[in-house]
Amino acid sequence: MADTEIIALSTESFHRVLSTGVSVVAFCTARCAPCKAMAPEFARAAAERPGWRFCTQNISEHLQPAFDLGIVSVPSVGVFSDGELISVTKGPKRGDEILAEVDRIAAGA
Repeated sequence: MADTEIIALSTESFHRVLSTGVSVVAFCTARCAPCKAMAPEFARAAAERPGWRFCTQNISEHLQPAFDLGIVSVPSVGVFSDGELISVTKGPKRGDEILAEVDRIAAGA
């Protein structure tokens, strides 16, 4: 399976990058041990769904977008559709849990 690019979002790029299609965003910090543990699972989920956009948002460096969405716990995974936040789950997730949530949303459930 080919590596899929995971886009590192900044405060400036956040809304532009997420404005179209399905996007999955891991909200993390560099010092968060559960965030580090989830990173390979997030990468595995990205590799299994190459048609979707997978991104990370380091809220230590780029807090405003997460703050505006009310996301204060890391790690959190947000699913966006055409720039609209559809779902947020808190805590570290396995790749299959991330995919199940995105599949559910993509199917219109």
